[in-house]
Amino acid sequence: MDDWGTGSLSARAHFERAAPDLSDVDALRAELRAEFESDPQLVERWQTYCSDRRGSPAPAMKACKVWHYGEGATDEVVHDDRASACADYVIREAVWVLERRRVVP
Repeated sequence: MDDWGTGSLSARAHFERAAPDLSDVDALRAELRAEFESDPQLVERWQTYCSDRRGSPAPAMKACKVWHYGEGATDEVVHDDRASACADYVIREAVWVLERRRVVP
């Protein structure tokens, strides 16, 4: 995530390069949550990315709340902690950017 926001690559290119396994979002969510728990600064960086992101419809995150805004979406989820919320957001963002579909935990 060090070069995100530098303009060197699009979000899609970053996700393609990371090549997340989106076939098992529960396993990916657990892996991401563990990563975010061990490095809370990553959560802050993803929150900044989300806050700076423009465009609708798209996933969104604020603190422990994650949702998909635009198109009358009603899939808001409030998580118990920010690591879980961030994992949910990153998965939603990856699926949206790479596959143009919505995913709800």
